[in-house]
Amino acid sequence: MSRASNNWEDQKMRWNPDNYSGLKALHVPYNELWIPDVVLYNSAIGNKIDQHGMTYSIVYNNGSVLWVPPSIYQAVCKMDLRFWPFDRQSCKIVIGSWTHHIGQIKLQPWTTWRESEILIPNDEWDLVNVDEQLNEKKYDCCEELYADITYTLTLQRRSEVYKTLIMTPVFVIIILSLSAFLLPTHAGEKIVLNSITAIIITYLLYDAGQRLPAIASNPPLIVLYFGSCLLMTAIAFFESTLVIKISRNYGAHPLPPFIKQALSGWFGSFILNGQNSQVQKKANDEELSSKVQAETSTLEFNREWIMFASALDRIFFIVYALIYLIKIISFYVTVL
Repeated sequence: MSRASNNWEDQKMRWNPDNYSGLKALHVPYNELWIPDVVLYNSAIGNKIDQHGMTYSIVYNNGSVLWVPPSIYQAVCKMDLRFWPFDRQSCKIVIGSWTHHIGQIKLQPWTTWRESEILIPNDEWDLVNVDEQLNEKKYDCCEELYADITYTLTLQRRSEVYKTLIMTPVFVIIILSLSAFLLPTHAGEKIVLNSITAIIITYLLYDAGQRLPAIASNPPLIVLYFGSCLLMTAIAFFESTLVIKISRNYGAHPLPPFIKQALSGWFGSFILNGQNSQVQKKANDEELSSKVQAETSTLEFNREWIMFASALDRIFFIVYALIYLIKIISFYVTVL
């Protein structure tokens, strides 16, 4: 909402103050006077400006009229929401007469501007800058020149509240997602944690969809981040299900040789923090006996499979931690 100052002269509204007890000004309802047909060219609600209240005009004895109505300009503005909610938008407002040419109505841009005169204080936007330009154009319909004033408003979104509303859930998602990989391999709580994470992300995506305008040129990076987190949670859900199944149901079968060989080397020592000694010993025994298969107890098989499941959890933990770290650094460098 803003207050647009309109000044014009009406020859029919002149009088001599001496004839009316020194009266030099009148307050007249705007709908009882001639009003210039100044409209918003790029209006989003039709060819009109929404004025609020039954405002009065001030008519002076020399015929000059002053009308300053509180108005709402709803303009079509293409928004780039890539950095939402830490974005800065540039929006144009084009104002001009619809039927009067430059010989009939003279438009005068503001020489100076104050934020309070253009934008009513609000909790969403700060007005950073205003650029104005007076244009004179000739249209196909008419021979005369028609004037319009183009105001380019640069607006900065107030993001203090969004930093808490958005960044806090981001870290909660990371903590819950990584915690699922640290639980014991047979723990059903893995599924619970991943389910809670998926519900949180889904709600955040829904909430962002309700807050964002329908017209935008680029999807917000934070929405893309939440979308990728939801996909990663689905993959983690599948991994947790697989790890639980391996830990509980594969004790009757030996670990495949290529997996056992991988876990017995330096890679297994790094992933399992040296807990692969049993696999190492078993692999060496098989190599010394020319790979003659020995009888192994069900307990030993189960230990090997649990170790393999633990290795999967460790691998996913490291990969997910690196991905989240890269995402956070990229987001802060790009947006903040």
